[in-house]
Amino acid sequence: VSLTGPAAAQPMGFRGPVSGFVYTSRSVRPLLGAPGSALAGPALINGTDWASIAPGGAWALITQAGRSKLMRDLSGPLSAFSPDGLIQRIDRAAWSRDGSYALLYSSSAGQIQRVRFSGGEAFVDAPVSLSAYGTVMALAIDARGQQMAFGTTGTDAAGLYLLAEGQNPMLLAPMAKP
Repeated sequence: VSLTGPAAAQPMGFRGPVSGFVYTSRSVRPLLGAPGSALAGPALINGTDWASIAPGGAWALITQAGRSKLMRDLSGPLSAFSPDGLIQRIDRAAWSRDGSYALLYSSSAGQIQRVRFSGGEAFVDAPVSLSAYGTVMALAIDARGQQMAFGTTGTDAAGLYLLAEGQNPMLLAPMAKP
């Protein structure tokens, strides 16, 4: 079958529902289609060293050329910003179930930081140094953003820790590889 004339000039592409977003191959892409049969769409953001997208896609954290930024609503016009006090070179994150909180970690700085998202704004807490605890391998944050957990390895202090708002990390269980 040969397509000539108006039929051949029609743009080829896929349109449909966006079921989420994914970070892959140094880019952030939409997942086009229904869950279970979705395809990665064209890149929305290129040249990304690391990225993490909130549940529902309302927010994203990206690191490009060592600079970390926040982005609102990946389904609309893209705008990136770096709020005052945001740790840099973020390379690990955990989100609360509804995406209203994120726990961020920068391995190069050895710091952890909580961010609260509300009303289209991001509010960052002061960073906490974890360099004395070893290399962070796991992060978690509860739905209300009040309790945070992290697992470390590589030192005698390796283990699973609980970090509650305004308190020092508390060792829950020593372990070599949490």
